[in-house]
Amino acid sequence: MQKLTQLEEDLFDLAEKLGVGTHGSDICLRAIRKIQELEGEVTDLTAKNTDMGWRLNPDRMGGQFSEWETNRRGDEWS
Repeated sequence: MQKLTQLEEDLFDLAEKLGVGTHGSDICLRAIRKIQELEGEVTDLTAKNTDMGWRLNPDRMGGQFSEWETNRRGDEWS
């Protein structure tokens, strides 16, 4: 039997405490697969979001100011 990850151990323990499954039960295994699937989707979406941010507004992503922001007057908020 392969060594369980911490996520698997925690989920099996939680299912047993809640009375909805036992160690290695199908419900736990389905939940683990779903969590792993969602984890992959979050990783992909984070990468796409970062790339999109760079493409849409490269000045902001680098923490730089645009020329307009650098040259604007400081009293426009008063």
